[in-house]
Amino acid sequence: GEISARRSLAGCYILKGDYTAAKNNLKTAEDMAISLKEMSRLLKVYNTYGMLYGMQSKYDSSIAFFQKGIPIAEQGADKSGLEKLYMNIGTSYSMLSNHPEALRYEQKALRLAETNNNYRNQALCLVNMANTYKAMGDDLRAEQRYTRAIKLAQQEGLKNVELYAYSNMATIYTSQRKSQKAYEFASIAAQLTQKIAY
Repeated sequence: GEISARRSLAGCYILKGDYTAAKNNLKTAEDMAISLKEMSRLLKVYNTYGMLYGMQSKYDSSIAFFQKGIPIAEQGADKSGLEKLYMNIGTSYSMLSNHPEALRYEQKALRLAETNNNYRNQALCLVNMANTYKAMGDDLRAEQRYTRAIKLAQQEGLKNVELYAYSNMATIYTSQRKSQKAYEFASIAAQLTQKIAY
């Protein structure tokens, strides 16, 4: 239980911005997980390390820790964990503006989520891919993926994913000077914000 507790504590410290305390707890959790051969917990520790460095915009370090988790997830057949790792690596590459690598990992995550019938992760992958295409200036592909993400988000009751997709669609239509469509999608996003808030 201490491994999980320290990892959770590290997550709280990360959100507070106390990265030294977060790193100390993660190091202890990592050492314990290795010595006890608790590989599923070690995978979660590496994911949290990735979050720690991502919050500090140290995306190269983030990627290194997420990649350390891949063989663990593959050996333990943790398909859901592998999907998350691929998504996190994709997001990190996207933040580095390395869009080809971002798309490569986002596509791997999406294929795995589709194979596993994990509709929640499919919706998240599609939003991430749409964001990457949007950053590349490929509005058509971005729009297609946001639309697919919205359908899955509605099906799965993922209001936050739906909100994110609608608000990003509104910005695409704003940049294209399609004011009416931008207004419609921004209005839906605003309504979703109110639903999530209450």
